Amino acid sequence: MTGDGADAPPLAGIRVVDLCSYYPGPLCTSILADLGADVVKVERPGGGDPGRTVTPGTHRVLNRRKRVVQLDLKSAADRSAVLELTDGADVVVVAFRSGGAERLGVGGAQLTARNPRLVHCSISGFGSASTASAHDFDVSARSGVLWMSGDADGQPRQTGMVPHVDVATASYAAQAILAALFRRERTGTGACLEVPMTAAALKLLEPRLADHEAAGLPSRRAFLDRPAYAAFRAGDDRLVALAAVTDEDWAGLLAVLGPAGLPDDPRLRSAAGRRRHADVVRTGLDAAFATRPAAEWIERLEAVDVPVAPVQSPAELAGDPLIAALEVLLPGEDGLEVAFPVSGLGVTPAVAR
Repeated sequence: MTGDGADAPPLAGIRVVDLCSYYPGPLCTSILADLGADVVKVERPGGGDPGRTVTPGTHRVLNRRKRVVQLDLKSAADRSAVLELTDGADVVVVAFRSGGAERLGVGGAQLTARNPRLVHCSISGFGSASTASAHDFDVSARSGVLWMSGDADGQPRQTGMVPHVDVATASYAAQAILAALFRRERTGTGACLEVPMTAAALKLLEPRLADHEAAGLPSRRAFLDRPAYAAFRAGDDRLVALAAVTDEDWAGLLAVLGPAGLPDDPRLRSAAGRRRHADVVRTGLDAAFATRPAAEWIERLEAVDVPVAPVQSPAELAGDPLIAALEVLLPGEDGLEVAFPVSGLGVTPAVAR
């Protein structure tokens, strides 16, 4: 692994071949591109990645720092061209159903036999357990992630339209690739990695599984109902997100609300008690927040160190001083872009663009 000097991005000189579509694979290789890797994305002729039409904005963001070539792995001539690319690559990321990469000649064992230093990463729904099609939503449902989402009294739903399983899969894949590249520096040999989306979902959920078990396997509502960890409508019709988790947060909240807002009920002094009496908490907070505008509630609660924030739309983000201070929202050719969120790696906003 060689770079261009101490000031170069950490993955400068690393060549990645992206044989993926939709979300988790392209997000994984996008992370590598953010870190300075040269990513070549192979798309099939006559339409390319289906994400181009299904989620065009997402596709643009996940692939804007990649070189795109159109090659059909089902064509012998094009497959030879793909193999030439992988022979000169450090990393190959594929995203097919189990066995699909092998049928097309780009499986891990096939490519590392040609290029022993290659790090090959396969992303699929279930690994070798199933060849079924898989996307974030159905994997979320099977793995338990969806059960632990949405409103306590409503249907489970993908929270905030963020594809948590896709993101977790991409993150674990990128971490594993970086670890394999690091190990290659010591051993000289690559690796064949497999990242099933369902396994990534279960790992993502692990802390909540432990909480669920510790709570005595409660119902979905009993598990999800955190009445002081929710959004409330203020007097000016703006939503305020309250995250009063600890007993200290609760005490600060009571101090701001005053006895008229929510009495200091002994039943509510512990987190467990607040969950048991969630209706009492929710009714009191709904009534209290409706009495003042959102900005006033936020100012008063921040003054006593209670976590609170306005519920902002995407159009409001650029005007938020705390977000502006991060210097990660950047003007791009097609709208705002977000720079790599970690400093200290030599990945500057200019590189991120």
